[in-house]
Amino acid sequence: SIPENGCPMIRSALCFLALCSVAAPALSGENDQLRYGVQSSLNSYRIDDPAGTTAAGSGLSLSGIALVEFGRDSRVMLNVNKDAYTLAASTTNVGQDVSSIGGGVSYQSMLRLTRTWKPWIGAGLGYTSTTYKNRYTFTSPSLQFKYLYADRSATDIALLLNANSEWHYNRDWDIGLQAQLAKSISDKSSTLRVGIYVVY
Repeated sequence: SIPENGCPMIRSALCFLALCSVAAPALSGENDQLRYGVQSSLNSYRIDDPAGTTAAGSGLSLSGIALVEFGRDSRVMLNVNKDAYTLAASTTNVGQDVSSIGGGVSYQSMLRLTRTWKPWIGAGLGYTSTTYKNRYTFTSPSLQFKYLYADRSATDIALLLNANSEWHYNRDWDIGLQAQLAKSISDKSSTLRVGIYVVY
């Protein structure tokens, strides 16, 4: 992770807009199809903390999603995510409150496995700005005294792997399932999301 002294929200927004520009060529064709909506997901988090080991974290999040189709079997997927969760502390694990905002851009291809099931698989890049607060470990097994660490913030670029499966609900709305793994390129941090989304 790369420490940041500026405003994480501003840096996150600027970097995400830069990533979105990767998808710009997909928006220029006459037959493009843009769909957008929201996604609710159950997430598993792994944090690489410089002060020591951490426990795994989990949580729910609400995200934005956009799908831009620029071919029969090709599209670009954009996600915007906001997460907040707590990692448990122990004598060895650094507990903390974590909040982050970020997004990602992925290229996906359709797999025509059967006549009725045609999932999408893809890969891309993600950007996240994260703050870590209330960092501490317990100094003894009795869990009565804490050793405190300073708050920190960091930004990160991650590799994304994802898979989606969708069903037409009606003429205007589609329902989909998505699984996405985000793996940091600078440390061992990762996030696994499994969720359901609706797009218009």
